[in-house]
Amino acid sequence: MLLTDMPGQEGISSHTIINDLRVTTGNINQCATNIQEENSDAALSTPPTNAHENIANEEIGAGAIVDKNNNSQSWPFVKCSSLWPTIESSPIFQKTARTLHFSSLDKEDNEEFREGLAIGYTVTFVTTLERISKLRFSDPISIIERYLGTLAELEKHGFDVEPARIRLNELLSKKAKESHLQDKLKELDCKIAQCDLEKKQLEDVQSEIDAKLRELQHEHQANALKKELKDQEIATLESKKELINEQIRTVNLDFQRSASVPPL
Repeated sequence: MLLTDMPGQEGISSHTIINDLRVTTGNINQCATNIQEENSDAALSTPPTNAHENIANEEIGAGAIVDKNNNSQSWPFVKCSSLWPTIESSPIFQKTARTLHFSSLDKEDNEEFREGLAIGYTVTFVTTLERISKLRFSDPISIIERYLGTLAELEKHGFDVEPARIRLNELLSKKAKESHLQDKLKELDCKIAQCDLEKKQLEDVQSEIDAKLRELQHEHQANALKKELKDQEIATLESKKELINEQIRTVNLDFQRSASVPPL
């Protein structure tokens, strides 16, 4: 379940918890130092325990830890920090607390550092869930993959990361689908660009044809004018021809008349 999916707790907001628990890797050492100082102060102010209390502590077992409130948990450190009440009031923590074990912190010899690291992991868990809830569609896949890596590390300590992992995998699936659609868009863009190129080539050919048509049209008009002039010239020549033929007929008649009169 993401941070935005968690039911709210009266008087405590996720932002308040995050601000109260802002412990990063860079200041874990300082946190551990503070915890160690708290333990020292607690040791000075705590009265000696009696034999019955010692026997009760031994009966809890090597893997169990007793905190200041005498609550037993199988964590490899004593909960001494004053941050724990704030942490434990978080709905997110309450949901995952039953699965927490921090067993990998056994490798750390300094118990105060174990507690500081546990607080750091808890803050990382809360802030990671909040950041997951604020992911945007424009965020790169690398961010989602980084959060998945963070969840895998947190899971080693018993944090319930499965709902967040499912959500991230769903988002990755959507991003993958978006990437596939983007590839299709690029493919269509390439086809459109190719069509535009071919269209430009056709337009160039069409322009050449139009230029030739205009040239032929001009030649057509010039040729029609020449033909009209020739028609006029032929008509003039035909008129002259008819006139000459008329003159020939007249001469022929004159000849016949002259020849028909006896010469006396």
